[in-house]
Amino acid sequence: MAIEILTAEQLAAHQSRGGAHEQYMPALAKMKPGTGGRIVVSKEGASRQTIKNRLLAAAQQLEMPISFLRADPDTVMFQVVDMSQAPKKRGRPRKAKPAA
Repeated sequence: MAIEILTAEQLAAHQSRGGAHEQYMPALAKMKPGTGGRIVVSKEGASRQTIKNRLLAAAQQLEMPISFLRADPDTVMFQVVDMSQAPKKRGRPRKAKPAA
């Protein structure tokens, strides 16, 4: 078993990726319902799923619902939707608490 020793700087660089979604927030904040965007995966330096997760995190922080559109594997396309047209939460509704 080979263990690679990492310095404190290398560990800090690996852990600081939590705010990567913030790079999308300025562009999302300018968008209105009905508008959208396109991101080319090969130019972004991250996987398609990572880009989608970052977009969703930025949109949730801005309280802005977005939906993804079908696109080729090297492109992520999304649209800002109106709050009334936002996708409903899926799943089984919670049970009501019994009266005490």
